[in-house]
Amino acid sequence: MKAAMLGLTFTLALEGKKRNIRVNAIAPLAASRMMETVRSKDELQKLPLQTMANLVGFLCHEDCASSGGVFELGGHWISRLGWRRTKGIRFQAGFTMEDVASKFDEISSFENGAEYPDSDASGEAHSMQPPLEPPRARL
Repeated sequence: MKAAMLGLTFTLALEGKKRNIRVNAIAPLAASRMMETVRSKDELQKLPLQTMANLVGFLCHEDCASSGGVFELGGHWISRLGWRRTKGIRFQAGFTMEDVASKFDEISSFENGAEYPDSDASGEAHSMQPPLEPPRARL
C-alpha cells in the first residue's frame, strides 16, 4: 500500500465534494488473469472476485456516504486503510536543530496521543498555534 494512494484518494474526495462526487479507492488481492501468473490455483480459489464486486457495488450505492476511503481486500476480508499522526511537539520561538534532535523520539512516537487525520485542515490546527512561551524565571 502506497501513501500516495491515500493522499490522491483523499485529495480527489475533497475536490469531488464540491460537485457531490464521492471518491474511494480499492487495493484488492483477488483472482484475475494477471494473478494466474504469480499465484497457484489453490491460492486463487481463496481470492474470489465477488468480494471486490460486493465492495465496489456498495461504494457505488446511493446509501453509501463514504468518500476518501482506501479499502484493502482479499479473500473474504475487507478493511479500510488510513494514516495517523503523532501528538507532536510545539517548540518555543527560535528553536534550533538541536532542540529538534533532543525531542525527536517524542516527535516520532505513536505511543501517546496519536491522531487520525480526517481532513486537510486537521494539521493546520496544530500549525497555526503560537510558539510555546519560554519558562518564566522563578524569584
